[in-house]
Amino acid sequence: MSTASQPAMQSEEQRREALESRLEQIKLTLRAYSDRRERLTPGGRDLLEYTHKVLLHLEESFNHKWNRLSSLKSSSGARHDLCDQLTLGLKHLTYAGLRTLDGARSARIPVELETLIQHQLKLVLGEDAIAVLHINNSYEYSVDPKFQALEDLEDHHEAVRGHRLIPFQIPSLTRETTAMHALSLGHEIGHVFDATHALSAHVHAPIPERWKDPKSSDGVLPEDVRRFQEYRQTVSDWTREVVSDLVAAKTLGPAALFAFASLVNSAAAWPEDSRTHPGPDRRCAIMIEALLKFADIESLGPHLEPFMIGSPAALGRRVVVSSYEEREDSPMSLAWGSVRDQIPYLSGAIDGYLPPGAVFGAHRWKEVEKAALLLTSGIPCGETSDLDRGMVAVDAPVILNAGWLVRLRSFDSFTGMLGAGVEEGESKRGRALGVLDGLILKSYEISAYRRGQA
Repeated sequence: MSTASQPAMQSEEQRREALESRLEQIKLTLRAYSDRRERLTPGGRDLLEYTHKVLLHLEESFNHKWNRLSSLKSSSGARHDLCDQLTLGLKHLTYAGLRTLDGARSARIPVELETLIQHQLKLVLGEDAIAVLHINNSYEYSVDPKFQALEDLEDHHEAVRGHRLIPFQIPSLTRETTAMHALSLGHEIGHVFDATHALSAHVHAPIPERWKDPKSSDGVLPEDVRRFQEYRQTVSDWTREVVSDLVAAKTLGPAALFAFASLVNSAAAWPEDSRTHPGPDRRCAIMIEALLKFADIESLGPHLEPFMIGSPAALGRRVVVSSYEEREDSPMSLAWGSVRDQIPYLSGAIDGYLPPGAVFGAHRWKEVEKAALLLTSGIPCGETSDLDRGMVAVDAPVILNAGWLVRLRSFDSFTGMLGAGVEEGESKRGRALGVLDGLILKSYEISAYRRGQA
C-alpha cells in the first residue's frame, strides 16, 4: 500500500526535515572517514568513494523531484512516497556502506588477504571487481554478492555504473589465521560466481508427486502449499551452498576441503543439517567428489581418505535437524533428494563457466610441494623463478595448499626448526602456527608485488 492511501501522522515537511538531518549525520560520518582515509584498506577507500557518490545522487535526485512535486496541487501523497524512497536508500546506505567501512580498517585486517581475494575474483569471474574486506565480532565468514542492490532504486545506476564492489566479511578472532582464508577465497567467491551466472537460481524444484493437485497440471494441493514452499526454499538455499562448495573445490583444490573441515571441528556438528545449509558431512562429500584426482598423490592420499570413506554415508543418510531425524516425506528430506540429484548437472555447469586458468588441477601439485618446502624452511613462498620470465608470482591456491601441506605432513619438522624461544603462557604449537601464518601472509604480499611488476 502506498503512503498516498494512508492517513499521515507526520506531514511531508516534517519527514523531509528529519531526512535532511539524517543526511547531514551521514555526511559528517563520511567526512570523518575521508579525513582518515589512509587508515582504510584499498577496498575500503573505493567503498568510501562509492558511498559518497551514492549519497550525492540520492540527495540531488530527492531535491529535484521534491521541487518538481511542490509546484503541483494535491502532491502530498507523492511527496510522502518520495520520502519513503529516500528512507529506503539511506537505510541501505547506512547498513551496507557505513557498517562495512567501519570494519575495513587496515590496522584491523590483513590487507594482503584483500589483495589476494581481488586477484582470485578476477581469475574466477573473468572480470575486474573490487573486494572490500571487513571484520566482524561474530564467528562468521560471509560475502554480499548483491551489495549494489541500491542500483534497483530509480536512476541510481547512473551514479555508480562501472563500480562493482563486493564486501567480504571475516571474523576478527581468526583474521590472520591463514588456515581459514580458503573459506573467503573459495566458498565465498563461489557465492559471487553463483550470483553472477545465476546457476542456483535456474535450478527447478519439481513438485513432489504426493503434493500435486490432480485438478491442475502445475499446481499444489491447497493443504500442502506451506510444505511445498518450505521444500522449495530449502532447495534454493541448499543449492546455493552446493554451488559455492563445488566452486571452492575446483578453484582452490584440497585447501578448500581442509579449511571447511577445520571450521566445522571448532564451530559446528558434523552430521546435522540446518534450514539454510546441508550438513557439513554432506558438503565435504560433495567437495571430495570434485577432488578425486588428488587422491592418488602420495602426500595427500592419507588425508583425503577419511572423507572418501565417509562420503557415501553422508550423501545417503536421513536429514537431521536439531538432533532429530526428519521423516522421509518431510519438506527438507524431499529437498535433499532434489538437490542431490542436481549435483552432476551443477558440477558440469560450473565447469562450463569457469575460465580455464581458474581451475586448480592435480597436475599443479608439484608447485605446492615446492612451496611447502620453502615454508618448512622458514622462507615465504610468494614467488618462484621462471626460465623465460624471471621471478614470478605464486598464486593463491598454491600458497594456501602449501600451508595446509605443512600443517598436515611436516608440522613437527617446522616446529623443531623454530627451536626454543617459547614465551611464558605460549604453547610451542601456538607459536609455530603464528610463525607459519606470518610466513603465509608475507607470501601473499610478495605474490601481489610480483603481479604488480608483471
